[in-house]
Amino acid sequence: MFVFCFVWFYYYYFFSTENNSPISTRRSKRVCIFRDVHLYQMCQRSPQLGVQYSKVRSLNLDIACWDATQIDFMRNMGNSESRKIYEKHAPCFYLRPSQKTPSSVVRENWIRAKYVRKDFCDLEDGKKVDLTGITQFRMPEGACTGYLMKMNVKNVWQRRWFILHQHHLYYFKDSSDSYPKGSLDVMQMAVRMPDDGEAEKKFTFELQMQNRSYILAAEKDEDLFRWVHAIKRANIFFNFVKKPEEVRPVESECKMAFSEMGTPVIKGELSKQGGNFKTWKKRFCVLVKDQIFYFKQQPTGPEHPEGGINLAGCDISVVRDPNVKR
Repeated sequence: MFVFCFVWFYYYYFFSTENNSPISTRRSKRVCIFRDVHLYQMCQRSPQLGVQYSKVRSLNLDIACWDATQIDFMRNMGNSESRKIYEKHAPCFYLRPSQKTPSSVVRENWIRAKYVRKDFCDLEDGKKVDLTGITQFRMPEGACTGYLMKMNVKNVWQRRWFILHQHHLYYFKDSSDSYPKGSLDVMQMAVRMPDDGEAEKKFTFELQMQNRSYILAAEKDEDLFRWVHAIKRANIFFNFVKKPEEVRPVESECKMAFSEMGTPVIKGELSKQGGNFKTWKKRFCVLVKDQIFYFKQQPTGPEHPEGGINLAGCDISVVRDPNVKR
């Protein structure tokens, strides 16, 4: 009871609207222990104080310097009020620190998102924050691509090119490869963040499947959360919002002659890379509706194409890789 009255006195004295006098650095430190919701107000009054992340990260982080009464106060008062402000628009897919996820990388990113970037709260002038690309996404998304390190069954790290498209996660030996080394169904996986000291690399995450777990690592924390959040979004969307639709195979044989295809949207010569052999060959391509057909030579009428590409099952992007010659 005494501790609660002591805290209430400091809160009332320093944050009452009737008290306009600036507070000292020493006092502001004592107050910020109890009221993390007013952290930025105190820093504005006392710039030399700085942002004391260690006082607002979580109860689990600084539990050694908190007594039982202070912890109960923060649980019942401080955290509940701050969450209403700083976690107002926090999406369900966003990684949060918890007893199941005690990773310091996750904790630091969560703190910066909440208190530094203020990704989930409204703007200070009362306007709604633009959540596009932060907490709101148009689903299904375009392909997420990039290099990640993958540990193989022999516990050897290998650099692989990953593509997350719809509910499939493909990995290739190189970005110029036509066929993947393997693919994973995002709908059947769970993402796990390893504890500190458990993983060999810092920005590591684990994809848990029914028969096997895949350990991946990113080079930077931005890449780590970009991949993890994209995978979690796809998992939630295709499991609970919209079941994936069956699409036609991307590559298909066409028995239709050029004269039967109708008026092309565009036609011309392109260089196409082979599948099993990475050789470039010139092909005459014709775009008709949602398919691209390619011929060895420019067709005049009765010729049949070598193959076709169904664009309805594709995500088109520009490849910017120095390993790709064309």
